[in-house]
Amino acid sequence: MRNITIVTAVIAVALLAAGMVQAQATQHAVTDDIQPRAGQAQAPPGILSITYIEMDGSGDATLIQAPDGSNILVDAGDRFKSRYQEVKSVLEQNNVDVIDLAIATHGDADHVGGFNHLLEDRDYTVNEIWFMGTEKTTATVGKFLTLSAGIRTHVSAGQSESFDGMTIEVLSPPTQGMGNDENANSIVSLLEYGNLEFLFTGDATEATESWLVNNVPSDKLDIDIMNAPHHGSIKTSNTQAFITATSPELVIFSADEDNRYGHPHQETRDRYASNGVVQLQTGRDGHVNIRTDGTKCSILFTDGTEVACFEGVSRLSDVTPNRGNQDPPQQPPGIAEPQEMGNMVRDIPDWVRQTAEWWVRGLIPDEVYIQSLEYLIKVGIINVGTS
Repeated sequence: MRNITIVTAVIAVALLAAGMVQAQATQHAVTDDIQPRAGQAQAPPGILSITYIEMDGSGDATLIQAPDGSNILVDAGDRFKSRYQEVKSVLEQNNVDVIDLAIATHGDADHVGGFNHLLEDRDYTVNEIWFMGTEKTTATVGKFLTLSAGIRTHVSAGQSESFDGMTIEVLSPPTQGMGNDENANSIVSLLEYGNLEFLFTGDATEATESWLVNNVPSDKLDIDIMNAPHHGSIKTSNTQAFITATSPELVIFSADEDNRYGHPHQETRDRYASNGVVQLQTGRDGHVNIRTDGTKCSILFTDGTEVACFEGVSRLSDVTPNRGNQDPPQQPPGIAEPQEMGNMVRDIPDWVRQTAEWWVRGLIPDEVYIQSLEYLIKVGIINVGTS
């Protein structure tokens, strides 16, 4: 293994000793109001719940449960029945039988295909579907257009709907569309609730990203959490200009770990890491369930672990929102004082603390943490010299 692995544990100890990572040997307790398994029960009133659904192979589907109990489904996964069963399982766990709004971002089968099963499933009622339109003439799209007739609304930038203080708005494509490129015409939507903003991107391309950067006000495009465009493809999307404009704290890759496209590409991971963005992947981390009251924000993993969504926000189960009033953590016994660590760690950014915390708890694999450390060493934030 590369030499970086030799110092990985030492650097983690340095972070812990400096009080920059408040990790515990046991998992954080989850309050009674927050279910320990992502998607196991509907969120309490006043809580927004967003579940990025894990599924085999390719596919994208996200369940949004608004604070008023309304349900929104952004894409529904692939056309195969087995993939739809993965989506249905999450709907069942969350006691969903009505989809108040469905958003079919574009006509690719791994996004729109699951809607065909959903619309034929007598267990569910779908009240409205947003769709931009498509030039595709595949059997999957043809069936979708037939089944959604009467409840399908053609949308473009500016379309919005509110759900008890939560608003979802279409940012792209523009009314005239983005040419004949199916992915470029993906519906990109912004969800706002309290102090938090989420971006859903479908298979948006570099052209889509450029249009957004040049046409959407910068304060609106500056969000907190987003699913990466096109499952994390570096060939078509995830440009530096777009990452700079959106400046997410957390990015979610909707991709199976061994998908045939290699999503997310390593170059994409490196680009987000260099921008200080914490990364999760459904195929590796399971269903990613985010819950927020508009101020506090928690990520609930399928093993019951609850962590803050990103540095600077409290978890929903935290009794005291202002951690600045709390006593600093005690020095772990047997650990050298920070000054004894020499100049190994200095000016650690907030996102490094979050990444290190997740690594210590076993929520991200060693190779992802190592990649982050390599970048920090490269730019000189972490110094592993022996001087």
